[in-house]
Amino acid sequence: MPTQQNAALCVYAPPNANFTYTPVLPESYGTLMEFTASNINAAVDFEWFLGTESVSSSSQWSINTSDIDENPAYVCLEVQDSLGCVDLACEYIITTSSLTVYAPTAFTPDHDGHNDVWKLVTSADVTSLELKIYDRWNNLVYQTQDLDHWWQGDVQDGDYFAPDGVYTWAAVLRGDQYQVRSIKGHIVLIR
Repeated sequence: MPTQQNAALCVYAPPNANFTYTPVLPESYGTLMEFTASNINAAVDFEWFLGTESVSSSSQWSINTSDIDENPAYVCLEVQDSLGCVDLACEYIITTSSLTVYAPTAFTPDHDGHNDVWKLVTSADVTSLELKIYDRWNNLVYQTQDLDHWWQGDVQDGDYFAPDGVYTWAAVLRGDQYQVRSIKGHIVLIR
C-alpha cells in the first residue's frame, strides 16, 4: 500500500512521482500497457501499485489488460529520494470494452466427437453478430446471427455436406456501447 509522506520537512526539491502510460485508451482484453515514471533519477526509489498491491520497483512497468481485475484500475507510483522525501501520484485507468474473437483455423466434421464443429468464440462484450461463410467460388454456404452458432460443415441448411477445402468467413460484431468490428478469416474443412 502506498505510504503517506511523513511530517519531515524536505529542504531540497522533493522527488516527482508523475508518470505516463500507453496506450491512453486501452482495450479491456489483450492490450499491453506500459507505465513510465516521468522523472527518472538514479537517486530515487520507485514503487508501483495496482490497487493496494505492490507490482514493481523499477522506473518502468507493464501489464496486460487481461490481467487487471478492476475497471477502472487504480495505479499509483510512489517515489522516495535518498533523504526520505516521498511523492505519490495515482490515476484511475479506464479500459474500454473490446470486441474480441477467437476463430479456429480448421475443423474436422467427421462425427468422431473431436473438433466436429466450427464456432467463433467471442468476448462477453459482443452482444450480436452477423456471420457468413463462403466457399472458394464465393458462394454463401452458411450464415447466422446467433451468438451460440456453430457450423458442422453443411451447406444450405444441411441439405448436403461441404467438400474438403478452404472456406472464407466474414463477421460483424456489435457491442452494447455501439461498438462495431468487422473481421475476416479462413477455415480449412477436413473430413
